[in-house]
Amino acid sequence: QKHSTRSAVSNASSVGSELINDQIPAHQREVARIQSQMKTFVKGMVKGRDMSVLSVDGQIRACTCSFDRKLKNYNILISKETRTIPLSKFREVFQGIEPEDIATPLDELCCTFVLDTGECLTFRFKDVPEREQFAMCLQMIVDAHQ
Repeated sequence: QKHSTRSAVSNASSVGSELINDQIPAHQREVARIQSQMKTFVKGMVKGRDMSVLSVDGQIRACTCSFDRKLKNYNILISKETRTIPLSKFREVFQGIEPEDIATPLDELCCTFVLDTGECLTFRFKDVPEREQFAMCLQMIVDAHQ
């Protein structure tokens, strides 16, 4: 009787360690996936990325957004004029219809940055996965500047 109880416990512990071992590679794969996404995102942003900025009145304008090489500034180029915003001035990165208290007509394809002045900048993406990836990567960069 005792022997079977002990073997049941030891079987349970080996099942438990197999579960843990299965989780480690999954976690490592997730970290590697995010690192790869970040690398692609940063490379693309340093080169410059064609984007769409959404104005308060709902107009969409084409622009090119970029980071400087040291990842200190976010540059927005609209019709030959560049606005440079230090990434340290970014306070929040919202997705979709948030924040709800701004006049800009937001939808699920929007990503809105709130600056330390309270100013909001909204960009519109072609689909939700693109918006989610952009917002996640930008949030990590912004967090590094806080």
